[in-house]
Amino acid sequence: MAKAKEFTVTIADKPGALGKCFLALAEHGVNILAFQSYVEERESLVRFLADDMATAQAVLGGMVGGGLHGKIQLRFAESRIRC
Repeated sequence: MAKAKEFTVTIADKPGALGKCFLALAEHGVNILAFQSYVEERESLVRFLADDMATAQAVLGGMVGGGLHGKIQLRFAESRIRC
């Protein structure tokens, strides 16, 4: 089983917030390979795998503290994925 790094992003639970996040990634050529999203205590928690982790980190890092009408927190974790 292969290992991959996953992003965990916390964004405001507002309409369009996830779309803005993923649109910013798409505009920089980053493809989302898999994602999961759920709401917890007025925030959306999104976990996803991207095909270009370095670019994804740079794009999302530039959005921290703004751009999404709320905070973005980035965390990375190693996940086991099936190939």
